[in-house]
Amino acid sequence: MTTSLTSNGSDSDSSISENNNYIIRLLDVIEDRKSIHIITELCEGGELYDYIDDSEHDQNNNEELRCATIIFQILTAFQFLHDDANIAHRDLKASNFVFVRKPSISISSLELRIIDFGLSKYKGLYSKNYKYMTSEVGTPYYVAPEVLTQQRYTTKCDIWSIGVLAYLTLTGTLPVMGKDELETVHKLMNPNLEVDFSNTKFKKKISRSAQDFCRALLQHDPKKRPTAQQALRFDWIVKHCGESNLESKSESQSFTDVMGVHHNHRSRRRLPSLSTYT
Repeated sequence: MTTSLTSNGSDSDSSISENNNYIIRLLDVIEDRKSIHIITELCEGGELYDYIDDSEHDQNNNEELRCATIIFQILTAFQFLHDDANIAHRDLKASNFVFVRKPSISISSLELRIIDFGLSKYKGLYSKNYKYMTSEVGTPYYVAPEVLTQQRYTTKCDIWSIGVLAYLTLTGTLPVMGKDELETVHKLMNPNLEVDFSNTKFKKKISRSAQDFCRALLQHDPKKRPTAQQALRFDWIVKHCGESNLESKSESQSFTDVMGVHHNHRSRRRLPSLSTYT
């Protein structure tokens, strides 16, 4: 997989993968007069978005196990990114995850990689100045409510987006969906927003533990959301994925900073100003 970053600042893939198996592995960075070419490991399985959109896979009897396996990998990666690497991704969506190989009936075929760190925020290993972010960035339908308020927010914005991904993998639909982007944003801004499982694409019963998991991550108040580490211990995840080796996922991991590779060349896909919706 090769991605290019033109000198006028188009999108780039950054990677901090040496210490986490679920982050796209950076192999090389080659710069010429016009472009920066970022070479990553080859992932041939397609996007998570396409997997969810495939109407055939939802007939699998072990579908919740498959969904939990996907979310377990994402949470494990973000336990590392948030707690050890001090990075917020800020643009989590189904198209920013790719499978190493084409998914099949085998659970082992669901190995994921996170891609596209173009909107990520890195605070540095020893920074005391970074805890909150304020930029209105992200992708509508996945973005956390607090990002839209023009106020400070934390890495809990990623937890909301993981909740969206969990809901999406389980149901085939997004948890907050208006007739258009405008209505969706207004729904997101409602502090009394409730996560409903009654109108989903996949006509199957969602377990109570899966519903509880999604609702916990999709709390409107970011302070009430679990961290990635805490979410890994929820009943739904433990039931399907176990809790062995959770402690070791982030222990003894040094951080190789490649977030700084041509960091200033990134473009920000900014959300429209909140005033657009008022």
